[in-house]
Amino acid sequence: MKTLRLILFLLLGFQLGISAQKLPIERVFLTSDRLDYNDGDSILLEGKVMTGDTLATTYSRYIYVELFNAKDSLINRQKLICETNGDFTSKMQVDYGLEKGYYYLRAYTKLMQNFPNNTYPIVPIRIGLTSKQEQVASKEDLFCKFFPEGGHLGMGEAQNVAIHLHNQNYRPVSESYVIINMDGDTIQQQKTTPGGWQTVSFTPSKGMNYYLKTQYNGQNYTFILPEKHQSPLIQTILNKNRLYYKILQPDNSIENGKIYLYSSYVGLLELPFNKEKMGIVDLRDMNNGTITLLLANNDGKIISHVTRWHGSESLEGNVPQWKTSYSSCELLELPDRLLPNDSASSFFIRILPEEQTLSIPQAETALLLENDFTSNIPVPVRYATPNEKERETDWRGWLLSARMIRFDVASLVRNGFNYRHQPETALTISGEITGNPGEYPLENGSVTIMNQYNGYTYETELDKNGKFTITVDDYQDKCTFFVQGRDKKHNNGEYNYTFENDTLPEISNHKKVRLDEELTNEFGTSHGQYSIDGNNLMPEIIVKGRVRQETHESTERFYGIRFIGKEALQKKNYQDFEQMLTYFHGFIITTRQDNPDAGGENAKRGREPGGSHAFSDQNPWAPLAIYSRRSSVLKPKPLPVIVDGERWTAEEANSLLDMKNVEYIELLTPNKAQLILPGAIDGAIVIRTKKWEKETVNSKGIIYTPPLGIANIDLEYHDNKTYKVPNMPGKYQLLIDIVKTDKTVLSYRIPIEVKD
Repeated sequence: MKTLRLILFLLLGFQLGISAQKLPIERVFLTSDRLDYNDGDSILLEGKVMTGDTLATTYSRYIYVELFNAKDSLINRQKLICETNGDFTSKMQVDYGLEKGYYYLRAYTKLMQNFPNNTYPIVPIRIGLTSKQEQVASKEDLFCKFFPEGGHLGMGEAQNVAIHLHNQNYRPVSESYVIINMDGDTIQQQKTTPGGWQTVSFTPSKGMNYYLKTQYNGQNYTFILPEKHQSPLIQTILNKNRLYYKILQPDNSIENGKIYLYSSYVGLLELPFNKEKMGIVDLRDMNNGTITLLLANNDGKIISHVTRWHGSESLEGNVPQWKTSYSSCELLELPDRLLPNDSASSFFIRILPEEQTLSIPQAETALLLENDFTSNIPVPVRYATPNEKERETDWRGWLLSARMIRFDVASLVRNGFNYRHQPETALTISGEITGNPGEYPLENGSVTIMNQYNGYTYETELDKNGKFTITVDDYQDKCTFFVQGRDKKHNNGEYNYTFENDTLPEISNHKKVRLDEELTNEFGTSHGQYSIDGNNLMPEIIVKGRVRQETHESTERFYGIRFIGKEALQKKNYQDFEQMLTYFHGFIITTRQDNPDAGGENAKRGREPGGSHAFSDQNPWAPLAIYSRRSSVLKPKPLPVIVDGERWTAEEANSLLDMKNVEYIELLTPNKAQLILPGAIDGAIVIRTKKWEKETVNSKGIIYTPPLGIANIDLEYHDNKTYKVPNMPGKYQLLIDIVKTDKTVLSYRIPIEVKD
């Protein structure tokens, strides 16, 4: 009967996604064009933001990239805008006078700040150094590490153990070896892959020790396998689209434990914990990626875990044929149909010298492995082989050595996960405005914010506590804004302004490169802590903006964005009112309609500022009309024109005004317009001629400089790039990374040679 129940359970399986807790995440691939730089060089940054679940596009529209030194001191920080498919590109200047040494690039999004910062990609680079300066003779000692599946070596049942051979530079070693017991009996005889990995399966016995014996550079080496434990552990078998799992517990210490499955595709899912301590997971609807199973004891503590790679597509028979020999500066040739045709897919191409002592990031390992797991062994790189079995062996072995760092699963199960940082999909300016006496909030007032670079103006109401949040268009780094608060009666005043500042994670380097007797990549770990409600407690820093007070001059008139005065009118020498309207390019649309008051149906086809005076789809003899670009009603009304206190139409102003007699012209915001003309809900244009009396100007706003603008807002993208091999003869590595729209990630590392 027990066997029958087991068979029925295996046949039924367990379909993923029925009651999984969704956990949105983002991953980042970051790369630089090369690894060695000098003073004054430009670092070309490229990469991709990719979601970890079923969404087709990215959550975040912006990403932060930082350059810091070996002492974790910030050198440069950029905020970048991503393209619609998550790609980003930027340039970062290497300052003159930087100390020679190792530096690091790091990237993350706002959403990623919910997680430990050792999930952020870090790329080591050198400034003022070269590889040749630091290469010394290697002792070529051999090292061996063992990684039992489930975290430790059990007893009495068959178990998988990953083996990794490497030298003291962490360079993989491919050698034959034999596993023997203390009696000298041979258990298995195998050979590690070119990536240094292999997996052995055997049944450890109580009281028996096991050894690995091998030869390397003519020397004999013997390594002892880890000690055995009685505590429970989890084991898995992956057969196509079925994942079998089994709990090994010689001491029978778990009666009502928990088994959890985590995948970025489905989130966190609890699996059945039955009497047989085994089950099967149906992966037919699962995308390619990692699957982590975690075993918790009766108290909820995670005591064993294992991660497997699930890939439904085979690479065999699809290995591209590469051209590997080139002449100096020859155009790079890629295999047919290698790069995707659609514009939404991403590809990155780099050509680097063959002898690189630093780890070179690639999309496949970064997006699929490194953002979620950590290990004291570098992630296996793709090597030039059509043997898919060797590649699977490498990844399976590395995942047995890895520990998941994305979530603290035990805390997640108890308390859920609170996303304190939300995805950043738009730029906003937030703050609070209070009055001077007693610092009372400017209750139910309003605030006007103007970008001083392009004149774009934004308005919003304050809440009862004087607080506001307003969405603004993308702005450049070091851009300044004029901010003016008004009370509920629309009066200006000298108010106190407090702005919400950016909170960014502290720099913490989990990929620090160290120099010992020879250059060695040290892949340490950095553990994030979690609070009781699941928030990430990584130390954070506050990045503040800059504020200065502006008094005794109105914003519009001083900066000339919504205001054009006598001197500017004389300098530009406008011939008529309609031509002058092109000055307010960021705020209005002009058009000619037979019936402007009909609702402005033709306004969307109207003349853009700076364009010609007539369009083919408009009647050039029809009356001139002016509309706001930010109309507040579905059928907007034309903006009124107030000339020396009298209301005119735009056509009357164009026909009757002599521009030589105009003192100034001001485009009023809706709030200001309604003070002088009720019902002007979209604004108004005020004109004062030279006969009008001089006015006393009293406006007391402030200038605000946000801490970070967009560094790549004006960077030109080249969709049709051409790539040439270097002009210097030598051996190089061709690195190609492809991320398709279905989130399939492929990376290639091909040796090429440039000849004279």
